[in-house]
Amino acid sequence: MSDYPESPPRSQGTGAPACCRLKRSERTKPAICRRSGLLVLTGIALAAHAALGVSLEITVRHTFNGEPLLLDSLRYQDAAGETLSVTRLSYLLSGFALERADGSWLEFTNEVAWMDAAQGRAAIRFEDLKPDSFRSIRFHVGLGANLNHADPAKFAAGHPLNPNLNGLHWNWQGGYVFLAMEGLYRTGAGNELQGYACHFARDQNRTRINLPAQLDLAHDALMLMDFDVGVLLNAPRPLSFARDGRSTHSREGDPVSAALAANLPGAFRVRQIESAAPTARLAAAVKPLYLPDHFTPYRFQMSAVFPIPDLPRDNPLIEERVALGERLFHRSEERRVGKECRSR
Repeated sequence: MSDYPESPPRSQGTGAPACCRLKRSERTKPAICRRSGLLVLTGIALAAHAALGVSLEITVRHTFNGEPLLLDSLRYQDAAGETLSVTRLSYLLSGFALERADGSWLEFTNEVAWMDAAQGRAAIRFEDLKPDSFRSIRFHVGLGANLNHADPAKFAAGHPLNPNLNGLHWNWQGGYVFLAMEGLYRTGAGNELQGYACHFARDQNRTRINLPAQLDLAHDALMLMDFDVGVLLNAPRPLSFARDGRSTHSREGDPVSAALAANLPGAFRVRQIESAAPTARLAAAVKPLYLPDHFTPYRFQMSAVFPIPDLPRDNPLIEERVALGERLFHRSEERRVGKECRSR
């Protein structure tokens, strides 16, 4: 019996001791763990997305006959030929709802928006919505009776219905002005400028707006909407300040108030809906850095659950390069293993 320990057995064909060589299953464990970890993280992200829900933001662009509205600019004309400007456009929206494909409605009963062109207030956001598909949106210009006649002192400083914030509450009469539009006008060139003030209010004048909107809320979405003042003044009931009056407080039988109520439903439209879902983009053609005269494209295959790698488009995979890389890898691996064994 020898006093010296036996040398470890050698693996055939490698020249390296078996103790210094990793089994294939051991070498693949880190890759398997990485894949499993990726799947777990993906599952957690999807669960979190479902739990938190999605959001919808509605942003209103103020326009005049389809063009962005410029405040304090005496450049617009109504159907009567009057030249006018808009110096104030401020209004309240409520009663938001989304219609599902089956005709049922998702109601946002407590949501109110105060929009103001001069102050740049033009958006409302709904959070934590359950992913769903919708075909139309509904809202009202104005408030329901309960909110319209609520005690304004109960609304916090930043609330849309705080009268000190929006300046739309009628202290002398009670209730809110649903829509305030003010500016200057004149009936012809050289004529004197006069002011107009349209204060659209009272419970009976709360106006419902229904708009078609194909909305897929699988992801966060942005709905871009237009409010066209040109339509509000001109269609379907043309409004003339000289003829119908240059101020209104929405009294019974007031022609200005009646025209605004008739024209409001057509003054809004959904311009565009944008989704936060990732979109596929066509990659621009890239010229390879170098290709041999004769080559064979490499058929790259991978597991369906593994993330697609970002392969360089200027250095495409070909059979010849893959074979060369494999030889170089094994050669360097053999050198590394041999070095580790020598150092033991």
